[in-house]
Amino acid sequence: MAKGQFTEAQNSHIHSFFTDFVKEMDKGVSGHILTQWKQTKASSILDSLHFAVLDEKLSKQTLFEMIVRKFTNYRNHVYLKSPEAQTSSGSSNIRKTNPLLKFSATTTGRQLFATENHDAITSAAKQRGLDTKNKNAAAYQNILKERWDALSGADQAGWNEQAETIAGDVSKNQAEFVPAIQSALRELCLGTFLGPAEMVLFYAFRETAGGDLIAGTIHGHSEHNRLKFGGSAEELQSGYGKAWSEFTDSVIPRPVILNPSIPRNSSGQPVFPSIDLNNVPIGDLRALLSDYFNHCWEYTAHRGSTVEATTIP
Repeated sequence: MAKGQFTEAQNSHIHSFFTDFVKEMDKGVSGHILTQWKQTKASSILDSLHFAVLDEKLSKQTLFEMIVRKFTNYRNHVYLKSPEAQTSSGSSNIRKTNPLLKFSATTTGRQLFATENHDAITSAAKQRGLDTKNKNAAAYQNILKERWDALSGADQAGWNEQAETIAGDVSKNQAEFVPAIQSALRELCLGTFLGPAEMVLFYAFRETAGGDLIAGTIHGHSEHNRLKFGGSAEELQSGYGKAWSEFTDSVIPRPVILNPSIPRNSSGQPVFPSIDLNNVPIGDLRALLSDYFNHCWEYTAHRGSTVEATTIP
């Protein structure tokens, strides 16, 4: 086997992983995570029977790097240059099946384990690299695999459960939503999927801690247009945004208050608390009335009313 080449059987074995490689890229995996995937697969390939007999002129580390390069070359020269990977202008690497909206919280239990144990794994990988004269990248993946596989099924399940909890971090997802959806609309409108398109998205959700409404609009444009529907930001808010905010505020429930400052009856109606007016300072009474009225308006809104309450519960 000449340097830079593999046997036909070895090439076929490497190529058999390209389908899974494409699936990873189609899911939006890139950067460091994609590099880790390539290195993990390269280690697995080297451990297979197809590589049981190696060219004496090539070290295992060299072969490892050659396999990783195979994946990289496939991505650059095949995947990104396929018709599906181009926009209408041919200048972008947008994938036809790339998910249009992806939050960073989509991590796995193994990835979380690697993050939490990064220093220990890195230290062990450096030592193994010195012992075997291999580069740390391959050693790191081997150490990670060994330590993950050494965990009991219950421990692995625990890490996976933690990863699922992180994936359900609504506050973090909300913070990432606007830039993520901006990117999604931009890809949709450029022409690859629908032809040149124009889109505007009205969105609204409640802040997780206090329940305040977060509402706005996001625009997507084709390469032929940069004008925004609705005019200026002030005109858009006046013509559409205000009505949208009022509507969504009336239909999106607020977070449940486990210990409300104003008691509720069995129907959820606010009930003015029993107090001794002779012993309540006027300032405290004013604050209590304000809080009570706020609860009344909130209760009315949750029932879907579009007008102010005419009676106090």
